[in-house]
Amino acid sequence: MLTSIIWEANRIAFTVPILGRDIAWYSLLFISGLWLAYFNFKKVFSLENINIEYAQKLWLYGAIWALIGARLGEIIFYDPQKYFDDPSKIIRVWEGGLSSHGGTFALIVLVWWFGTKVMQKSFLWLGDRIVSGIAIGAACVRFGNLMNSEIIGTPTSLPWGFVFKVHDNIARHPVVLYEGIVYVILSIFLYFTFIKNYKTMKDGYVGSLFLVGMFGTRFFLEFMKENNSTLTENFPLTMGQVLSLPLCLFGVYLIVRKNKSN
Repeated sequence: MLTSIIWEANRIAFTVPILGRDIAWYSLLFISGLWLAYFNFKKVFSLENINIEYAQKLWLYGAIWALIGARLGEIIFYDPQKYFDDPSKIIRVWEGGLSSHGGTFALIVLVWWFGTKVMQKSFLWLGDRIVSGIAIGAACVRFGNLMNSEIIGTPTSLPWGFVFKVHDNIARHPVVLYEGIVYVILSIFLYFTFIKNYKTMKDGYVGSLFLVGMFGTRFFLEFMKENNSTLTENFPLTMGQVLSLPLCLFGVYLIVRKNKSN
């Protein structure tokens, strides 16, 4: 009878002999997430005969902005002292340290700028068309975290608990696996919701579902994560929850506002 799952994944997918370099699963999954997001953008834009160059440019800018934003988010929100002590670590992204919230905030700014200044469309209009791609990209990142045995959960007696051997011999919630699965389901749901409603829906409809689904999930799963940083010793919420809450509430506001207007 299954009591737990021993997790000893090798973070290296393969080695390129000619280059003499190891290729990590995280890198492969990160790149896979970018490509899946790109194909998603193309498919969604093609439904309305939108110039495919917009999808290409948005994907390229998004990859760069998200990476920079995720790095800055890690520095500002989670471990500023580490980077103040050694500023050279700021550019060493291959050592890890990317904040999903930092990447999200950067993408929000990009979507506003690209939508209003480049496409002459509203922030909410463009957001509806890209969130399913962002969700599948986020799922790939979480699966990459799993291959690195990162972001472990609290102890559990459930039969699908993971024993992360690089940390200890305790069965724990595989929270990054939970997140990754939810984000895959969310991406599929958002895509087909858009396909079904894009001709008649109000701007912000699909984007609001994305915000509630992704950051509502993140808020509740934070309770299952081990060693999360809190703002103060007596404050009950983690940094991840504090950053997720306003995004989730903004999604709720959009849903309520749209329902009232309808």
